[in-house]
Amino acid sequence: MSLHLQQESIKSSKTNTSLSTEQKCEIYTLGVFNLKIYVINSRQLIPQVQRQAQNLSLKPFVQFATKAFVDVSKHTFDLHGDPEFVRDLGRVNKEYLSPSPHLDYQNLRANNSLNNLIGESVASGTLRIGLHAWTRHLITIASTDGVFGTSNPLLKEENSDDFW
Repeated sequence: MSLHLQQESIKSSKTNTSLSTEQKCEIYTLGVFNLKIYVINSRQLIPQVQRQAQNLSLKPFVQFATKAFVDVSKHTFDLHGDPEFVRDLGRVNKEYLSPSPHLDYQNLRANNSLNNLIGESVASGTLRIGLHAWTRHLITIASTDGVFGTSNPLLKEENSDDFW
């Protein structure tokens, strides 16, 4: 089934939530900086768009996002503008995050870290903690331990705070 959609370009300073509820279109574009972001208001369209994944690309957004959200160096910014690098990065991410011994190992490290963190909290006896802060800390450290292992930069509290 072919996906044919009416699109309407929207320019507004309203919040995404109120803008989304006011639109009659099932899908529309938002101009953000030099990019177009497509917003889908129809649950029926989401599976159709997902089936078109080979025709959709986030590559144009990757370079912008690395600078805007992570504030990378000029060298890293330039790398993310290289189509060959972005293609290889996507391939490597897919390879290592697909079900495999690599992902099993990463999940095992995250699980072991989570078990150790909870064990340390329980072993310390009765303590008063903020549930939100404690949960945030557990999620941050356990998930990033899975990725970084013993070299986890988020073990330092100032880096962990920056993560959120």
